[in-house]
Amino acid sequence: MSVKTILFDISNHGFGHLSQTAPVIDRLQERFSGLRIVLRTKHPRRVVEEFISSGIEILQALMDVTVDAPDAMSVDLEASAAAYMRLYAAWENLLNVESQFMRALEPSLVVSNISPLSLAAARRAGVRNIALCCMNWADIYENFFSDRPEASRVLGTLREAYSTAELFLQPRPHMSMADISSGRPIGPIARKGVRRRDELRKRLNMGNGERLVLLTLGGLPNPGSLDLPRVDGVRWLVRRAIAPLRDDVSACEASDLSALDLLFSVDAVICKDSYCTVVEAACAAVGVVIAPRKDWPETDCLVDWAERHCNFALASGGLKDPRGLAVELEKVLCGPQRAPIEPTGVDEAVEAIAAAAGL
Repeated sequence: MSVKTILFDISNHGFGHLSQTAPVIDRLQERFSGLRIVLRTKHPRRVVEEFISSGIEILQALMDVTVDAPDAMSVDLEASAAAYMRLYAAWENLLNVESQFMRALEPSLVVSNISPLSLAAARRAGVRNIALCCMNWADIYENFFSDRPEASRVLGTLREAYSTAELFLQPRPHMSMADISSGRPIGPIARKGVRRRDELRKRLNMGNGERLVLLTLGGLPNPGSLDLPRVDGVRWLVRRAIAPLRDDVSACEASDLSALDLLFSVDAVICKDSYCTVVEAACAAVGVVIAPRKDWPETDCLVDWAERHCNFALASGGLKDPRGLAVELEKVLCGPQRAPIEPTGVDEAVEAIAAAAGL
């Protein structure tokens, strides 16, 4: 019996797309021994291996156009629009190269999170395809660039590419994606860490009654050094590059814990409006304060979901408003703890992928 191959193409806009796909890959490897997984991304191998524990083949993606983010909280609109124009200009050539690669690889299935080029190339190569994500780059492009003269051409190409997806798995909370006719909402997808609260508090020499708050911005560059507010009884936990260390600010690096286990071991997390941190915090029953990005189109669906599933507050002034951040953090720390959720979308995604790949 021949070995089945599944090709995963993963966008590298921060760590979110990799983090959302990783538990699905790990569960596939657990359930189907001998399955060959090939993963393409522009993330370096060391980053991929922090998220995916099973043995996979890792290749560099040919081209991955998302949005240009100079830091975790902003978008460079001109650079992003120019990148999409380059993609549009090279589209047919890239499509030929990608489809030839897929014919040579002979995968049973292509799973894209969420390259439109990958989906369109799979269709041209005669390979089955599935999209897996809580968003898509066509909707993001339309949100920022719909008034540009080239928008109709670029957006038309992106929409057409996404329309080639046989199935678009949409883990909750997801954007509406009204133009995706093959959409199928599924449960949340998240990795689950280990709660190591006592060990962490001991390593940080925390006092009785001190509460530990993690500030994390994912895999994009930090937006400069932040002036964190002093909040009575709160110890901040940050990467050294995010904020200067003080008697109430400790470095994540000193904990010797993985980023995921840190999240599962704190009292609250402050994050940008990003899917994976919010859903992982809900799985950990950890309080969440979202500091939203300007005009980011995922914000509304994430806030709506977090209000229903998390001990949650919105710091509408963002990370540059220390007073507002402190007020919203106090609300979360004083609020009732919510029950943890289960990431039921992992098994739902695995079932759909296994069926499409003929496993």
